[in-house]
Amino acid sequence: MRPLIDRGNCYVKMAACYETSRNGYPGYDDVAALSQALIHHAPDRIIWGSNWPHNMATTAEAYPDDVHLLDLAMAWTGKTKTIQQIFVDTPAQLYGF
Repeated sequence: MRPLIDRGNCYVKMAACYETSRNGYPGYDDVAALSQALIHHAPDRIIWGSNWPHNMATTAEAYPDDVHLLDLAMAWTGKTKTIQQIFVDTPAQLYGF
């Protein structure tokens, strides 16, 4: 993914870790490691999305906790400046609002 990001015409949406993680809840450690590496590499090319309404969840037990997912994403970013960049600045620039 880094070569795509480095070309400057690609963004990565950090979302739905529950759909691809092999380690699973609560920390989704495998997806966390990938997310943190990409955030560290190019925080200005990362955006976040909730993926609500979580169409892949087929049972109430499988439905993810949105607050937990948001808390994880913010923890993966590590810094207030990076949180601002991923959750506010980059989406505003990308989508023009």
